[in-house]
Amino acid sequence: MTKIIEIFNVVKSFIQSPQSVEKYRTSAKYFTRKSELTFEKTIYLMLCNFHNNLSVELTNTLIHSDLHIVTASAFRQRRYQIKHVFFDDLNDLFIESWFDPSQTDIKTWKGFRLQGVDGSKLTLPNNPAVREAFGTQIGGSKSVQTTTPMGLLLCQYDLLNKLIIKSTFGGLSIGEPTVMKGWLDSIKQGVLSVFDRGFFSYLLCYMMLEKKKDFVMRVKVNANKTIQDFVLSGKKEEILTFNHCEKQIFGDTVVPSQTNIIVRAIRVELKGGITEILITSLLDQQLYTIEDFNYVYALRWGIETCYDCLKNKLYLMCFTGVKPEAIRQEISATIVAHNLHQIIANEAQKEVTERVKKKTKRLKRNIHQQKLLIIS
Repeated sequence: MTKIIEIFNVVKSFIQSPQSVEKYRTSAKYFTRKSELTFEKTIYLMLCNFHNNLSVELTNTLIHSDLHIVTASAFRQRRYQIKHVFFDDLNDLFIESWFDPSQTDIKTWKGFRLQGVDGSKLTLPNNPAVREAFGTQIGGSKSVQTTTPMGLLLCQYDLLNKLIIKSTFGGLSIGEPTVMKGWLDSIKQGVLSVFDRGFFSYLLCYMMLEKKKDFVMRVKVNANKTIQDFVLSGKKEEILTFNHCEKQIFGDTVVPSQTNIIVRAIRVELKGGITEILITSLLDQQLYTIEDFNYVYALRWGIETCYDCLKNKLYLMCFTGVKPEAIRQEISATIVAHNLHQIIANEAQKEVTERVKKKTKRLKRNIHQQKLLIIS
């Protein structure tokens, strides 16, 4: 609990800092006069996870907090005076503080922090500005097509500690592997990234190996000729060499033609006779067994339940603003709110687990594990 108090104090100090006001206001003239809606108060309101009528939400929240009531119009004007990147930087600070070396409660697997990486599409308010900023997705039937404004949220999610490490939101035109390539330098040493098959590319594997970032990645059984040969061989695992004939470039990274990379392929047999293939940078077959990778990849489902929590418990797509900047603000603020809720839930889960353990010992029989869920 002491660590939680420390984190909340770090968050509070960042929000209240005069330097934050200077850096994150959209104009030097904003937040200079005395007003009911200060920078700090506006930020706290944006972290309240509103998802109903804005006027009602504001009134209920402010009355409950014994604060002066402000109108929805006043709040909307204030919110656009704050850059949405404030919440991204706040989450970065939160994560850095939580995972500092003094933290002894961090869950790991064989010395690795396990991180699931995946994206999810979000349906957005339907107006011209949003359609232009993020793009649309075609739906409907062949005879009657529809276009729906949508964006892509991509997250790095700690699968054991259940925190969103990093996120980015943008248009559908930016693919998941492209975002991930731009994130590589931000991934800490000692992190094992777990990917679904949509991320596989020779270039991403090369860049992760070049930057010494470990990974486990599911690939299609026909991803390339080398993978196809491994599938046909019937082997449970094999060290494979991927070769790419053409030169590739991403930013400052140049991959010469005929460059080889080495990965380990693992066959996973699922119920119903379905075969899945994983590739990994962890080549030591004694230290990391096939069963280990079955366990690790199964944990990847945690990022799917995280998106379920964001969408269905924290109401991520119930936007109170309809401009692109409001949408970015609310998504980034919801990420912070999720993490603040989760560290409290993690602490409560430890107490519940300990209580059940004592009860099990006293009754001398097994009791079903009790789990806590985030609720808004």
